[in-house]
Amino acid sequence: AAHQLRTPLALLKTQATVGRRETETGAKDEALAAIDATANGMSRLSNQLLSLARAEQGSASLRKEAVDFAAITREAIENLSGLAEARGIDLGYEGSSGPLAVFGHATLLRELVVNLADNALRYTPGGGVVTVALAGDADGVVLRVEDNGPGIPPDERERVFERFYRSLDAGSEGTGLGLAIVREIVASHDGTITLAERDPPPGLLVSVRLPPAP
Repeated sequence: AAHQLRTPLALLKTQATVGRRETETGAKDEALAAIDATANGMSRLSNQLLSLARAEQGSASLRKEAVDFAAITREAIENLSGLAEARGIDLGYEGSSGPLAVFGHATLLRELVVNLADNALRYTPGGGVVTVALAGDADGVVLRVEDNGPGIPPDERERVFERFYRSLDAGSEGTGLGLAIVREIVASHDGTITLAERDPPPGLLVSVRLPPAP
């Protein structure tokens, strides 16, 4: 974590130094925009580290209650609609408009949905499609996040759950923490998660199953 924070801090210092040296208003504005982008990235990384620490407490340590996972999912998708629109991606939700109860930690469950959907949006090219689907059955609730991006090769599908691991094909975005956080949250809720190729390819299908509320 210290190594991951060191790099953007050094970049922030450099950007501030460059901005102070510039004399033209336009150049200073460019430096301020760069500083703002770096600060936003650091804020996201810090928030993800906090989410990971909270999820690592384990199932027994979390304060859980019966929560409406459908409402949590719909709210998370609505909050990401602006990012999807800015990237030219069709973000959709498929599922029951009624409640689907699970026994869990509402904040962490929201982080689960946000991280999966945000990952899909970041690695799906403009004009692509990301679909979040939610369904319930006798065995619990199933969340599916599907995109038509590049997907993840089979030999990397376990490694992407490691902290700070990023695929060589992932591009420049991301902290490498999103799926690590998701796995910890799923484990702390006694659930399961699988990664598979989208049908039809290319793309990725992430499936999360959570047990029903007692």
